[in-house]
Amino acid sequence: MRSSPTRLRAPALVLAALASSARGDDPGAAGEEARRLAEQYAGGARLALEELLERVASTPGLVARLEELRGPWPAEAPAGWPASLARDLARLPEAAARASADGETPPGRRALLMNAAGEALAGFGDPRGLELVLRWLEREGEPECGVAWMRAAAARLPQRDPRAYAVLEHWTGRLPLAIQNDIVRGLGETADARALDVLATFLAAQPALDAPLLTQVARVAARIDVAAPGAEERVRPFLAASDAQLRRDAAQALGRLGGPASVADLVELLGDEHEAVRAAAAWALRRISGEAFGEDAARWASWHDAERRWIAERWPLVARELESGSAAQAAAAIHEAAGHALFHGALAPALEEVLDRPEPNLVQLACRALASLGARDSLPGLVLALGHPDARVQDAAHAALCALSGRDLPPDPGAWSAALEP
Repeated sequence: MRSSPTRLRAPALVLAALASSARGDDPGAAGEEARRLAEQYAGGARLALEELLERVASTPGLVARLEELRGPWPAEAPAGWPASLARDLARLPEAAARASADGETPPGRRALLMNAAGEALAGFGDPRGLELVLRWLEREGEPECGVAWMRAAAARLPQRDPRAYAVLEHWTGRLPLAIQNDIVRGLGETADARALDVLATFLAAQPALDAPLLTQVARVAARIDVAAPGAEERVRPFLAASDAQLRRDAAQALGRLGGPASVADLVELLGDEHEAVRAAAAWALRRISGEAFGEDAARWASWHDAERRWIAERWPLVARELESGSAAQAAAAIHEAAGHALFHGALAPALEEVLDRPEPNLVQLACRALASLGARDSLPGLVLALGHPDARVQDAAHAALCALSGRDLPPDPGAWSAALEP
């Protein structure tokens, strides 16, 4: 059913452009069907969920085309891209679950309908729909038509609604191994500490999944800007795995996680019989510490002992000088702290306090020290420092933000705040 042109008020040329923007195996059929559905809903008409599910199931690529139309839908439409269509697409798992419960629906047909509902999860779904689909997969197993949409759903749905993380954590271990692997790879595409926590909880539950899990933990850890001690704790036992690949992957993941608690174990790994494992341990130590001692285990051990003595004996005095010392004492303390990147998690909060001191030269030094330490947790404080009245401080804060985040944005606090939002 087409909507009335007077109700839609979208120029024909705009609609034609939307239809022509569709891409895929059959862009003509899927694009035309997507445009027709969007027009129909924008005009106020609705479909029964069962009919919408049938339309999605019978038109390959329809959900993808609907997502493409969602962005450029013309402003001339009274309510924009119809929210009612998005809501109905999110409810497709309900209709698929009803069909699955109907004893007269053949198994192959049930799988086709549930797969169609699954395709809508990534772009339009919610945690309830995700749970319905995962329940079905636990009961029925992976359908012959596959679940190619699962990776995208695991990557994108939790970004819209973080409650999906709890659903994935609860259900993933109950699913066939191939589907678990798709979920792990999807979570690995995110830049969210919550995804890192979920991935870490899966470790050691399925031996066949440990290697891809360690790879995805490293991928997520490379993107996030916060420490993850819980994930580090779960990864560390794999340094003693019987499989050399797991030992290597664990070392690389710990290098990305960057915590000091794994240094002693990584130093021990420098004596591993496999060259690839030794190289991974040396790389991880260099990344965690900022030092470059290669595979010299004795030198790493000596350095580590000295660092532990410094944090226990010297750091309390340095911290007091940062907090209440004279400008000269604080400057010396900043320089000293900047040379101990291993403990950046402990040092960074004290250095961030310096960002509030009235002396511009100390604030400038603190910005540089935070960058030297690799203190990614300090990014929000450095964004605030971009608004400092002293141009030298602004420059130092901007340089630190670029170095720590890997982004190259202008020195605008608003732009950085938006870019660093989870």
